[in-house]
Amino acid sequence: MTISPHSLLRCVLTGLVFCAATQIHAQNTASPAAPAVPWDARSWEDRAFKGAYEDFHTFRHKKSFPFDPFVWAYSQEFADKFRMPREWVDPELKGAMAVAWRMTNIGQTTCGLGGRADNCWPTLTCQLDVYFDSKTSLPWRYTDVVRDNFMRGIASSDYLPPLSVESRNLRYGRAGSRGEPLLTGAFNYLNSQTSTSGFLITYFDREFEPGVMLVGFRDTCPRAGVDSPAVLKFFSAEEQRRTRGVIERYDHEILFSRAYMKKITEAYVAQNKPNEDITKRLMQDFFNSRKGDPNFSPRQ
Repeated sequence: MTISPHSLLRCVLTGLVFCAATQIHAQNTASPAAPAVPWDARSWEDRAFKGAYEDFHTFRHKKSFPFDPFVWAYSQEFADKFRMPREWVDPELKGAMAVAWRMTNIGQTTCGLGGRADNCWPTLTCQLDVYFDSKTSLPWRYTDVVRDNFMRGIASSDYLPPLSVESRNLRYGRAGSRGEPLLTGAFNYLNSQTSTSGFLITYFDREFEPGVMLVGFRDTCPRAGVDSPAVLKFFSAEEQRRTRGVIERYDHEILFSRAYMKKITEAYVAQNKPNEDITKRLMQDFFNSRKGDPNFSPRQ
């Protein structure tokens, strides 16, 4: 605040008390701050590049919004960079800038199980997206491909019958293919000998944003009933060949906190209920179909 020469002279003559009173009066009588521009009145660029996560994925502006199904954990740096909620900052996350997990039913649903057309198995899979600092040294098998997306089940082309045996070869599933760009383990729980099945890569982008890499995985379901932090380890193809799969040296590790593993496990148990229900129904149908068969004795 600027003090006029007249007020400055009076400050000198009357002391600091008068100065303080003058400043307080000036602050109280100053023009009020300009009101914030309403969200709808902002430019597209202002909303897109300055809006926070809550502006897009919550009911903050009393409008419909895309619901985010992912369970997040990230560093403070990531939260600041992408304007994410502070509540999901996890200081115990190590080896990654951020992780985001969800269950999804993207893909094909198989029906006709157990001889009934209405017995359908929902295609539920667990996805895990990992955001790395671009300086992270991951054991890439090849580096000439910047990005790729090969998650099946989300395009209508997956429902078109192939025209020949060579049609639409699975890029990473046939002899002679280059294979997945990264090799990883699975959730290895630190407080037990429990682990999960190996993760499968679905997409990656080595230049997702300046300074940020993104790698997405599927088949990343946690193990129900295990309460422990977990680690995901990356290893090189050379190490896999050298040890014939009994990996001894890892190039990079991600540590997931116990709190984060607990959150995704609770989500997994709740969202896996459709598969559990159909399993019970199939078992019951099977037992009912064998009633009266003298050669059938189900285990109790």
